[in-house]
Amino acid sequence: MTVSPTQTQLHAFGQNGPEGPVQMLNLLRFREQANYPAGSEHSACTGAQAYARYGENMLTVLKQVGGTVEVLSQCHTPLIGEARDHFDHMVIVRYPTRHALLEMLGSAVYKDVVVHRTAAVEHSLLLPMTNMQTPLGSHKTNKDNP
Repeated sequence: MTVSPTQTQLHAFGQNGPEGPVQMLNLLRFREQANYPAGSEHSACTGAQAYARYGENMLTVLKQVGGTVEVLSQCHTPLIGEARDHFDHMVIVRYPTRHALLEMLGSAVYKDVVVHRTAAVEHSLLLPMTNMQTPLGSHKTNKDNP
């Protein structure tokens, strides 16, 4: 299962995409038991608990690059899709630029914190998103029609 981006994916992310803010949609499935490296100083816990450790430390790292958590939600059984499509959490994080995200991923502080994410996550999808501009008034509701 996928947990972290490859170098090829990181390079493409940095090269391809619009300037300006980017939102990252994180879909996360946790391990039942966190998988810390052998000899780790971190106490045994569930994947969800390890991700909470990651989250506590990430807020400081995010602020340093101008990022913010916009949405953090618990996921439920898919309404459309297969049972295997289930994720535990969904997080949307906003960065001022793509470069800000790459800067964070390369920082020494992040490298110390990511051990918790790696131990916690069994599978993840990380999707870059940008806001779409739609003209105001282009969508009418039934109440707008007499």
